[in-house]
Amino acid sequence: MTDLGTRLRGDEALRRQGVALLVAVFLARPVGDLVEPLGLVEVIVQAMSEANVEHVRTAHVDPAWARHRARSAGTRELVGNMIDEPSRVRLRAWLEQPRAAQADWLRGAVDLGLLRQLLAPVLGDTLVAFAKKLPGVELGTQLGSGLGGIAGAFRKGLRKGAGDDAAPEEAPKQVESGAGAKVQALARDFATGALGTARQQLDARFRSDEGRELLGRLRAQIFAALLAAPVAEVMDDLDAIGRGDLFAAFPGRFGHNAGRRFVADALREEIEAFVAAEGAQTLREALERAGVLPGVRAYLRLQGERLFDAALADEAFAAYVAGLTR
Repeated sequence: MTDLGTRLRGDEALRRQGVALLVAVFLARPVGDLVEPLGLVEVIVQAMSEANVEHVRTAHVDPAWARHRARSAGTRELVGNMIDEPSRVRLRAWLEQPRAAQADWLRGAVDLGLLRQLLAPVLGDTLVAFAKKLPGVELGTQLGSGLGGIAGAFRKGLRKGAGDDAAPEEAPKQVESGAGAKVQALARDFATGALGTARQQLDARFRSDEGRELLGRLRAQIFAALLAAPVAEVMDDLDAIGRGDLFAAFPGRFGHNAGRRFVADALREEIEAFVAAEGAQTLREALERAGVLPGVRAYLRLQGERLFDAALADEAFAAYVAGLTR
């Protein structure tokens, strides 16, 4: 045995021949023979422990995120660089195609009374802001009587705009061409700036004590509905909004990015970072830390026995072993 070991250590070509034969035997194995479901499931479940996931997050995911953020900022990488033209066509078509999910699991999840209570002050302020610009509306005396008062004052203002002495049959026409046109202009001007104003009012409402309390209750309702949602129904909704069409663009994106220097450099840097973080420990130490050594060892032992049996049954490998013993 010592002479055989000495011979293998001193003959690189012989070692390479043996390795090549073992690799050939391994690659010739049916995939089903290499997968033992029960043992593999046990290893995967053990690896999914909270401690392991936390280690992966803190030691690898968070640092990788920070590195990629710095890398992308340094090269001014654009989202568009990652998407090839055929994938862009698919994505544009996906965005432009109207779709609607049933979302039955969300029906009744939100208390509409809470939603009205949250938004009513903003809608009311918006209405008052527009009413202030209407001709003939004097808020100091009209708001107290509600919308009816505003409407009556508005009609009175329109009559003034048309002329108090206008003939009854001519008044509508004059209103339409005179004060009506003014109201239309006011509405257009108001709408132009209303979005920004409404956004500010919504932000203030959401930041208020009452707004935060109402938002918290609404979020709790939506979260409770999400937890109670059947997974199959959520998946059906994703299909309804075109999940298949969206995913169909992925192969082109991956193929496009595989040839980019930016991606190759990023992969190299991340592999080097992984080796720097984990490379000093032995595989046994890594598996022990993850708590999966017994399961992995049992799985590899079973696969090793199967591979060894297959190698002994292979004529080329058997001839190689016989040559070593001569």
